[in-house]
Amino acid sequence: MPAYPVGADRLEVFLDGLACVQGTDPATAQYAEMGAVGEESSEIVFHDDIVPDMDVLVRRK
Repeated sequence: MPAYPVGADRLEVFLDGLACVQGTDPATAQYAEMGAVGEESSEIVFHDDIVPDMDVLVRRK
């Protein structure tokens, strides 16, 4: 996972080729960034369970 500045809209996340939305509300987003806004992080958390055979792509813009 590439390091990224939290809250700077610098990540693109895809599950099985479908773009995911970042946010804290599981009703409208698929993942959330972890860490304090403005600090570097290399973690995200998915709101739903991800099965092991799903293709996950994370890239920094």
